[in-house]
Amino acid sequence: MNNIVIIMVRLFFILLLDTNVVKYLINECNCNIMTCDKYGNTILHYAASKGSLDVMKYLINTHHYNVMVTNNNGRTIFHSAVKHIDVIKYLIHQSNCDVMTPDRYGNTILHDAASIGLLDVMKYLINTHHCKVMVANNYGQTVLHRAVKHIDVVKYLIKECNCDITVTDKDGRTPLYIAASLGTPEVVEYFLSTGNCDPLAKDNEGRTPLQLAKERGYDSYTVIAIFKKFGNIKISHPIDSYVNVLLVGNPGAGKSTLSHVINDTATGPFVLGSFRNVGGVVPCTAGIIPYKIQHRTLGNVILHDFAGHSEYYSSHSAVIENLLQGSGGMFLILVNILEKEAVKQLHQWLTVVRNDAQK
Repeated sequence: MNNIVIIMVRLFFILLLDTNVVKYLINECNCNIMTCDKYGNTILHYAASKGSLDVMKYLINTHHYNVMVTNNNGRTIFHSAVKHIDVIKYLIHQSNCDVMTPDRYGNTILHDAASIGLLDVMKYLINTHHCKVMVANNYGQTVLHRAVKHIDVVKYLIKECNCDITVTDKDGRTPLYIAASLGTPEVVEYFLSTGNCDPLAKDNEGRTPLQLAKERGYDSYTVIAIFKKFGNIKISHPIDSYVNVLLVGNPGAGKSTLSHVINDTATGPFVLGSFRNVGGVVPCTAGIIPYKIQHRTLGNVILHDFAGHSEYYSSHSAVIENLLQGSGGMFLILVNILEKEAVKQLHQWLTVVRNDAQK
C-alpha cells in the first residue's frame, strides 16, 4: 500500500500539466492535496513552477487550496511562479497575493526575477504594482545585487529605476563586488563605466572587488583586465577627487536654500571655513562658505556658496579666478524670475563668469 501511495504522489507531481489526471488522483485515488516532497513543496508549488494555471485554478477554486503555503525555505506559491507572468497576474488579482512577501532568506519575487534575468516580470511588478527595488534581503542585498548576471536587467534598474549602485550589503559589498565574483564581464564593465564604483574600495574584510575577480573561474583573466583598465583611469582621475561648484546670484535668489538642500541630502558635508565677512551687512551667507560634500547624486563636490551682496564682489572675483586657475569648476547661477530685472541679473552674472574665466 505504501508503494502505491508513493507512486501516486510522484504521479501527482509529474503529471501536473493535465488537469484531468489531477482530478482523477484526487477524486478516485483519494490523494491528499497537501502532500509535500522532502523540500516542503506542495502540488501547488509544482503547478506554479511549471505554469500550469488550469491546475492551479482547479486546486484553488475547487479545493480552496491555501496560496500562502510555504515550503521548507519559506517560499510561497508566488515565488515558484516567477517564470510565468500569467500565473503571477492570476495570483495577484484573483488570490490577493502580496507581491513583497519574502522567503526565509528575505528574498521577494523581485529578487528572484532579477537573479534569473526575467526583465518582463520585473517591469510588470515595478511599473504596475510599484514593487520596491531597493528592498534588501536578510543579507542586505538589493535587487541590483542579485541581477549581476544579466546586463539588460542591470541597465534597467540603474537607468529606469535609479537604483543606487553604491549601496552595500551586510558584508560591506556593493553590487560591483557581487559582479566581480559571480556576474558577467559586461556587468562588471558597465558598473565601472558609470564612474560611481570604486574598484579599489574594501569590504568589511578588507577585500577589494579585484581580489574577488581573481578567484573567478575560466573568465577571471577577462574580468581582471577590465579592472586594470579602470584602475588606470582611477590613477589619472581619482574617484575621490572633488569638483568645485560655485553657487552665485543676487541676494534673495535662493542660493542659501539650495545650498541647504544639497547639504541636507549629502552623505558627508564638512564646512571648511568662511572667507571675508563685511561689517554692516546682514547677508544670506557670510562671504563665501565652502562645503566639502560627498553626495550620492552629485558625487564629490566642494560647494562654494557666494553671498550675493555687492560688498563681496571684489573678493568673489579673486576667489573665482583662483579656483578657475586651479582645478576648474562648475557655476550654478540663480536668479529670481519673479523680479523685473531677472534677465539683466542673469546677464550680469554670466558676464562676471566669462570675464573671470578669460583671465
